[in-house]
Amino acid sequence: MMFTLFQLKNCTPVSHAEHEALCRVLDDYAKTSAGTWLNNVPYRGFSFKYCPAMKNSDVMGCWEPLFLNTVFLQPSDTPGPDPVAWIETIAPTAIHELRHSWQYRKKPLAYIVCCLPGLREITLERDAWKITKTAETIVENTLAWRQARRFEALRTEARDVHR
Repeated sequence: MMFTLFQLKNCTPVSHAEHEALCRVLDDYAKTSAGTWLNNVPYRGFSFKYCPAMKNSDVMGCWEPLFLNTVFLQPSDTPGPDPVAWIETIAPTAIHELRHSWQYRKKPLAYIVCCLPGLREITLERDAWKITKTAETIVENTLAWRQARRFEALRTEARDVHR
């Protein structure tokens, strides 16, 4: 699917709860050795938006220099009881797009040149995908750890109530 800038016009911001959940994941990632680069991107001030044009497509996210502090993400195709779960699931996609923002901030002119067809895949995307693969593992482990802590807290609370 060819994705164009015009398709970004009907996007909606993620909820406050989703923004905070995503920033918690990004904070955890930025504390790792693999994620230190993220400390040079002001992601807490970014706007994260769902782009309906990405729904049911292979496009999971987008970052464009024209929208310097915005990351566009694919919305969930099935609304669930916990919207925060979706934003946590696609956090590696947000990290991928934030990497593009980092690339641009580091060397804007080089970024623009590397956007040329043919160059993008072997320069910008190769680097971003390498970051994404590592981020997927880190995010998965972090979310599992958080879930285990929540479960243990609930278990302890239930035990204390029954005493």
